[in-house]
Amino acid sequence: MAARRSSSAVVMTLGALVLGPLLAACSLDAPARDRVAESAVRQLAQALDSALAGAHVSDREQLTGLVRAAYPTVVQSTIGADLRYATYQGRGQRLGDDVPVALAVWERSSGADPFTDDVPRWHRYCAQLGVDLAEAGFRPTVVRCPRGTPEEPAVGSEDADSAPTLDHDAPDEGSLLIGSPARVGGPAGLYRPTAATAPPAPCLEDEIAVSLELLSTAGNTDEAELRVVNTSSSPCVVRGPLRLAVNQGGAPPSTGRAPQQSEVALAPRQSVTSPVSWRPSQKVGPTAQRITLTLPSGALPVRVTNAADGSPVRSDVGETLRIGNWQSPGYGVRAEDRTPAAVDIVAPCHPDDLAAQTRKEPGTSGSAPAPPTVSVINIGAAACRFGRGDGPAFQDLAALAGFAQTPVTVLRPGDQVEARVTTAVQDRPGQLVTGRWVAVTRE
Repeated sequence: MAARRSSSAVVMTLGALVLGPLLAACSLDAPARDRVAESAVRQLAQALDSALAGAHVSDREQLTGLVRAAYPTVVQSTIGADLRYATYQGRGQRLGDDVPVALAVWERSSGADPFTDDVPRWHRYCAQLGVDLAEAGFRPTVVRCPRGTPEEPAVGSEDADSAPTLDHDAPDEGSLLIGSPARVGGPAGLYRPTAATAPPAPCLEDEIAVSLELLSTAGNTDEAELRVVNTSSSPCVVRGPLRLAVNQGGAPPSTGRAPQQSEVALAPRQSVTSPVSWRPSQKVGPTAQRITLTLPSGALPVRVTNAADGSPVRSDVGETLRIGNWQSPGYGVRAEDRTPAAVDIVAPCHPDDLAAQTRKEPGTSGSAPAPPTVSVINIGAAACRFGRGDGPAFQDLAALAGFAQTPVTVLRPGDQVEARVTTAVQDRPGQLVTGRWVAVTRE
């Protein structure tokens, strides 16, 4: 028996000598856990940037409502069910309007220890969500989880209509809004292709993006711009009859029809706008809405790009929407004399939603030609943010890497930002649109 115990002790000792360091090496130390937490929280913040792009933030309660309402989009569509979150109710706390939104975040993944973490499990983190105005996006901060925060999300929460709420005290340090507002790009003017194209086929519903941008919500009439962008690689024609509908629950929708003669041909990435107006409702409080534009080829969802709450179109049930004729089509067209409502949160610009132009700069007598000025124009359907590393998105203009140090700039559709690059770049006519140089004319 003694010999047997001695043999077992030797095996245990050898196991400890061999496996102990291995297990220690595989487990996550505190700095590694912090990096994992920051990565998960940053991923959530980026998804919220996209889901809530166009929002104007007023206070903590309003932002909490937006974050909760974005839950199905973020969890079910953007991230997937392996990352979930919940907001804190604050129990009996009196949380100020300028306090960041507190979140519990759960991420499901396999751990670093192959002996104990081979099955995916939930990891819990907590964060405060503020808005960095200078970056036009969310800034998350990892914090210690309040006592009582569940180790795992509620069963079935991936199918919830809004983010769950935890009845626990919430972290209440810091400020909701940080920094000064990001600069906003200036109008680029109206550019359109010079080359005529053969009569194109009608635009299909998967070839265009549609947005509604609020312009004025003061007075007896609300005004907006309906924008249609050809997102395909071929020309197409937007053909009527068109019907814009705002559905609010099961009530009769507010609707409007475009003039019967409305028809416009769009080159790839070109857009066209139409003025929309309606009589605003006097009711107070947001109402869930679904806005659609119906074409002969099918119905398209319409995204309001700068709404502060859940009721971007403040119209009474059954109200008539007035839709005007199409304005001149072009790249990122915008009404020069009307300023869209301000936004605090926008998503990073996608390369396909940007066009580039170069402009020669006159050099002084006897000196080498100065590097050209490069303009970057938002030709997409919604506002986006550009700067600090976004330049290399243009592979055909490597010198645009000079934009890497450009401060973040909010570009509304039709806005541009300019920079004098520091290295030589080939001056090309027209605009760089989705990787192709297009000859354009300015009106």
